[in-house]
Amino acid sequence: MVGPRVVCSNNCHAEEQLKIFALACALASVSTAIAFPQYRLEFLRDIDGVELRPRKVNDRGDLIAERPNFGGFVAFVDGQRHLISPPNQAVFDVVDINEHGVTALTSDNGRMYTWSVQTGLVELPQPSVSPSMYIIHAINDNGTIVGRQYSEDGSFAISDFTITSDRQVIVHNVAFVGLDINNSDRAVGAVVNDAGFYRDLGGTEHLVTGFGRWSHPEFIDNDGTMYGVGFEPSINGGLSVLRWRSPNQVEQLFRGFRQHEMRYSGNGTLAMTLSPVSNGRGVVHLWSEESGLRNTIDLMDTDSRALNLEPFAAWDINSSGVAIASVRAPSQSFGDRAAVLRPVPEPGTVLALTAGLAALLGRRRTT
Repeated sequence: MVGPRVVCSNNCHAEEQLKIFALACALASVSTAIAFPQYRLEFLRDIDGVELRPRKVNDRGDLIAERPNFGGFVAFVDGQRHLISPPNQAVFDVVDINEHGVTALTSDNGRMYTWSVQTGLVELPQPSVSPSMYIIHAINDNGTIVGRQYSEDGSFAISDFTITSDRQVIVHNVAFVGLDINNSDRAVGAVVNDAGFYRDLGGTEHLVTGFGRWSHPEFIDNDGTMYGVGFEPSINGGLSVLRWRSPNQVEQLFRGFRQHEMRYSGNGTLAMTLSPVSNGRGVVHLWSEESGLRNTIDLMDTDSRALNLEPFAAWDINSSGVAIASVRAPSQSFGDRAAVLRPVPEPGTVLALTAGLAALLGRRRTT
């Protein structure tokens, strides 16, 4: 993470420069540097009072939310509201949003689109002339998309595909499903026999080192680190969450849960819906190297706890720790609301960092 720029005159001591810069960086990243601060549940409403269902958020804070019962999505980009309306009575599903605010969408009539403030809604080329259903899995910051083609009735998979930023279509074979793609255009995913793979743009697929009976990466960071799942019946009877630091180096982060959804922040934090192997209710958990595995219920601030709502399905998380999840009451089996889980830095930490930076800057002025 790039911290604020601190400029000193020529007579500023090198040691003091480093202290000021380090503390300024810490202050700028307080919500992410402190491992798993408290979280506040926020519910979004549109300009007419309709409660929105947030779905995707990128690192700069752009957010895409569904308008239930009305159709379409509302995009909040650079603080401005925009309505994304589906064409021809189609029903949209928002799949991903990149750091330029470009949103990838699929529709129930099998078509694919991107949307941005600059271009509006743009239909993507179809990989085949035959009637088919298409599902986008991810879009990177270059605008490159990975997805999957199905038969018209959705009953069987036809092929895996990539659509480049200049709208060129690359069709891969039926055995591989690209699930994510990083900004180097390296895609990762699963093989039909549950092995994992990676491929570079236009290249062939290469298998990654496996774990247990089956395993595959679901996300890839820009540095090439991959995160995914594996299963080995002889090990605790549950799923393992895995990390590949390279294609031939896999490690188990933790195991023993049933895992439904996994989302990746892009900077080492996972948001996952986990439930015990013995048919317990699913709850959203967060994991990082520094903090380990934490239940989001235990991270709620006082006001959010008072709402008596459980995050049970993870939709997204960005590098600042802002997450999106479906929530419901513990006694509730059907129906839900969608909430933004926003990190709330501890006041004492913010005050300490602010005071420290002010003291250093004050000392600088008097020297």
